[in-house]
Amino acid sequence: MPDGTIMIEVLQTEKNTVVSSGPVRLKWSEKDRTVVIEPEDDDKYTMKVEEIIQTCNIKQQRSEYEYQFATLKNILGNWIHQQKDKIDKSFVTVRDTRLLFLVISKNIEYDDAIEDELTKLDWGIANTPLLKDISLSVQSLPQCDNVVYESFLSPPVILEYTG
Repeated sequence: MPDGTIMIEVLQTEKNTVVSSGPVRLKWSEKDRTVVIEPEDDDKYTMKVEEIIQTCNIKQQRSEYEYQFATLKNILGNWIHQQKDKIDKSFVTVRDTRLLFLVISKNIEYDDAIEDELTKLDWGIANTPLLKDISLSVQSLPQCDNVVYESFLSPPVILEYTG
Protein backbone atom coordinates (compact mmCIF):
# COMPACT_ATOMS: atom_id res chain seq x y z
CA MET A 1 0.00 0.00 0.00
CA PRO A 2 1.30 3.50 -0.72
CA ASP A 3 1.45 4.58 2.93
CA GLY A 4 3.55 1.55 3.92
CA THR A 5 0.58 -0.22 5.52
CA ILE A 6 0.25 -3.91 4.85
CA MET A 7 -3.11 -5.59 5.33
CA ILE A 8 -3.01 -9.12 6.73
CA GLU A 9 -6.23 -11.01 7.33
CA VAL A 10 -6.36 -13.07 10.52
CA LEU A 11 -8.27 -16.21 9.61
CA GLN A 12 -8.43 -17.97 12.95
CA THR A 13 -6.71 -18.06 16.30
CA GLU A 14 -7.13 -20.97 18.67
CA LYS A 15 -4.53 -20.31 21.36
CA ASN A 16 -5.23 -16.63 21.95
CA THR A 17 -8.25 -15.38 23.74
CA VAL A 18 -8.62 -12.55 21.24
CA VAL A 19 -10.12 -13.65 17.95
CA SER A 20 -10.35 -11.15 15.14
CA SER A 21 -11.97 -11.51 11.76
CA GLY A 22 -10.87 -8.09 10.55
CA PRO A 23 -7.56 -7.02 9.10
CA VAL A 24 -4.47 -6.53 11.24
CA ARG A 25 -2.80 -3.25 10.34
CA LEU A 26 0.97 -3.18 10.32
CA LYS A 27 2.14 0.40 9.94
CA TRP A 28 5.61 1.55 9.01
CA SER A 29 5.40 4.03 11.88
CA GLU A 30 5.47 0.98 14.17
CA LYS A 31 8.36 -0.67 12.32
CA ASP A 32 10.18 -1.66 15.54
CA ARG A 33 7.13 -3.40 17.00
CA THR A 34 7.48 -7.19 17.36
CA VAL A 35 4.88 -9.47 15.83
CA VAL A 36 4.48 -13.13 16.74
CA ILE A 37 3.08 -15.33 13.97
CA GLU A 38 1.71 -18.76 14.87
CA PRO A 39 0.88 -20.95 11.84
CA GLU A 40 -1.08 -24.20 12.05
CA ASP A 41 2.04 -26.33 12.60
CA ASP A 42 2.55 -24.70 16.03
CA ASP A 43 5.84 -23.07 15.04
CA LYS A 44 6.27 -19.49 16.12
CA TYR A 45 7.87 -16.73 14.10
CA THR A 46 8.89 -13.50 15.71
CA MET A 47 9.50 -10.62 13.37
CA LYS A 48 9.60 -6.88 13.47
CA VAL A 49 6.92 -5.02 11.52
CA GLU A 50 9.71 -3.62 9.32
CA GLU A 51 10.80 -7.19 8.35
CA ILE A 52 7.24 -8.20 7.52
CA ILE A 53 6.76 -5.15 5.31
CA GLN A 54 10.08 -5.82 3.55
CA THR A 55 9.09 -9.45 3.02
CA CYS A 56 5.76 -8.40 1.53
CA ASN A 57 7.53 -5.94 -0.78
CA ILE A 58 9.96 -8.64 -1.94
CA LYS A 59 7.06 -11.01 -2.61
CA GLN A 60 5.28 -8.32 -4.62
CA GLN A 61 8.44 -7.58 -6.64
CA ARG A 62 8.94 -11.29 -7.29
CA SER A 63 5.35 -11.64 -8.52
CA GLU A 64 5.83 -8.66 -10.83
CA TYR A 65 9.10 -10.09 -12.19
CA GLU A 66 7.53 -13.51 -12.76
CA TYR A 67 4.75 -11.83 -14.75
CA GLN A 68 7.29 -9.86 -16.77
CA PHE A 69 9.36 -13.00 -17.41
CA ALA A 70 6.26 -14.89 -18.59
CA THR A 71 5.51 -11.98 -20.93
CA LEU A 72 9.10 -12.08 -22.20
CA LYS A 73 8.82 -15.82 -22.89
CA ASN A 74 5.70 -15.17 -24.98
CA ILE A 75 7.40 -12.39 -26.94
CA LEU A 76 10.47 -14.54 -27.60
CA GLY A 77 8.35 -17.55 -28.52
CA ASN A 78 6.37 -15.48 -31.05
CA TRP A 79 9.57 -14.01 -32.49
CA ILE A 80 11.13 -17.47 -32.81
CA HIS A 81 8.01 -18.75 -34.54
CA GLN A 82 8.21 -15.89 -37.05
CA GLN A 83 11.91 -16.61 -37.67
CA LYS A 84 11.66 -20.43 -37.61
CA ASP A 85 12.95 -20.80 -41.17
CA LYS A 86 16.15 -18.97 -40.22
CA ILE A 87 16.78 -20.26 -36.69
CA ASP A 88 18.24 -23.63 -35.74
CA LYS A 89 18.13 -23.18 -31.95
CA SER A 90 17.74 -20.45 -29.39
CA PHE A 91 18.31 -20.19 -25.68
CA VAL A 92 17.59 -17.94 -22.74
CA THR A 93 20.31 -18.13 -20.12
CA VAL A 94 22.08 -15.93 -17.60
CA ARG A 95 25.34 -14.30 -18.62
CA ASP A 96 27.16 -11.41 -16.96
CA THR A 97 24.36 -10.89 -14.39
CA ARG A 98 21.64 -10.45 -17.00
CA LEU A 99 19.53 -12.60 -19.25
CA LEU A 100 20.96 -13.56 -22.62
CA PHE A 101 18.84 -14.54 -25.61
CA LEU A 102 21.17 -16.59 -27.81
CA VAL A 103 20.08 -17.42 -31.35
CA ILE A 104 21.82 -20.03 -33.52
CA SER A 105 21.19 -19.43 -37.22
CA LYS A 106 20.58 -22.16 -39.79
CA ASN A 107 23.00 -20.29 -42.04
CA ILE A 108 26.74 -21.01 -41.68
CA GLU A 109 27.56 -17.41 -42.62
CA TYR A 110 26.69 -14.09 -41.02
CA ASP A 111 23.01 -13.34 -41.68
CA ASP A 112 22.15 -9.62 -42.01
CA ALA A 113 18.42 -10.31 -42.01
CA ILE A 114 18.41 -12.20 -38.73
CA GLU A 115 20.70 -9.58 -37.17
CA ASP A 116 18.27 -6.83 -38.19
CA GLU A 117 15.31 -8.74 -36.77
CA LEU A 118 17.19 -9.50 -33.57
CA THR A 119 18.11 -5.82 -33.19
CA LYS A 120 14.45 -4.82 -33.62
CA LEU A 121 13.45 -7.41 -31.03
CA ASP A 122 16.10 -6.18 -28.59
CA TRP A 123 15.05 -2.55 -29.03
CA GLY A 124 11.37 -3.44 -28.65
CA ILE A 125 11.93 -5.35 -25.41
CA ALA A 126 14.17 -2.63 -23.96
CA ASN A 127 11.51 0.00 -24.71
CA THR A 128 8.48 -1.88 -23.44
CA PRO A 129 7.38 -0.44 -20.07
CA LEU A 130 5.74 -3.75 -19.17
CA LEU A 131 9.22 -5.33 -19.17
CA LYS A 132 10.91 -2.60 -17.14
CA ASP A 133 12.66 -5.02 -14.77
CA ILE A 134 13.95 -7.36 -17.49
CA SER A 135 17.62 -6.90 -18.34
CA LEU A 136 18.23 -8.79 -21.58
CA SER A 137 21.01 -8.88 -24.11
CA VAL A 138 20.82 -10.65 -27.46
CA GLN A 139 23.46 -12.55 -29.41
CA SER A 140 23.40 -14.53 -32.62
CA LEU A 141 25.80 -17.13 -33.90
CA PRO A 142 26.01 -18.78 -37.30
CA GLN A 143 25.24 -22.47 -37.47
CA CYS A 144 27.77 -24.24 -35.23
CA ASP A 145 28.18 -27.35 -33.15
CA ASN A 146 27.13 -27.52 -29.53
CA VAL A 147 30.67 -27.00 -28.18
CA VAL A 148 30.69 -23.51 -29.64
CA TYR A 149 27.25 -22.31 -28.53
CA GLU A 150 27.47 -24.00 -25.14
CA SER A 151 30.41 -21.73 -24.33
CA PHE A 152 27.86 -18.87 -24.28
CA LEU A 153 25.48 -20.68 -21.92
CA SER A 154 25.61 -20.57 -18.15
CA PRO A 155 24.39 -23.69 -16.40
CA PRO A 156 21.61 -24.13 -15.87
CA VAL A 157 20.15 -22.95 -19.14
CA ILE A 158 16.81 -21.36 -18.33
CA LEU A 159 15.04 -22.12 -21.62
CA GLU A 160 15.88 -23.82 -24.87
CA TYR A 161 13.80 -23.39 -27.99
CA THR A 162 14.44 -25.88 -30.78
CA GLY A 163 13.25 -25.60 -34.35
